[in-house]
Amino acid sequence: MTEERDAGASAGGDDARAWDERLGWAFGLIADDPEERATALAALAVARKNNRDALDRFNELWRLTLPLGTEVPGPG
Repeated sequence: MTEERDAGASAGGDDARAWDERLGWAFGLIADDPEERATALAALAVARKNNRDALDRFNELWRLTLPLGTEVPGPG
């Protein structure tokens, strides 16, 4: 978050504007206008891709922190 957003987030009325800037496109998913819906669906596809990419990065980092496997016990 930028300093401007941090400052706006605590100002009450600016919360709604920040929310609309980030997620206002979601209202287009139920719009009557096919062009507005298409734009919203494209934004949803981008959001889903970003989500998958973030999850992939998280899982990769998590995998790198796991031990390589169990040790096989030697004889006797």
